[in-house]
Amino acid sequence: MAMDAGNLKPIAEVIRKQYPNATVIVCADNDPVGIEKATVAAFACDGLFIARPTEGMDFNDFINVGGKVYG
Repeated sequence: MAMDAGNLKPIAEVIRKQYPNATVIVCADNDPVGIEKATVAAFACDGLFIARPTEGMDFNDFINVGGKVYG
C-alpha cells in the first residue's frame, strides 16, 4: 500500500523485484493525478492498473459506500 500517489512507482518496482512472476495491479484514485501516477507505476513494473468508474472516487471511498472489489 503506497498511501500516496508519489509512492506508487517505487512501491510497484519493489513488489516486482520481490515477486517477479506476480500480476501486479495498481489501484488508482479516479482523478487526473491518480490515473497518471498509476499508469507510470504500472508501466514501471510491467503491471496493470484499475480505477473506480466514478470520477473523484478512490477505492477506500468505494468500499465505504458498500462497493466490493474482486480480484
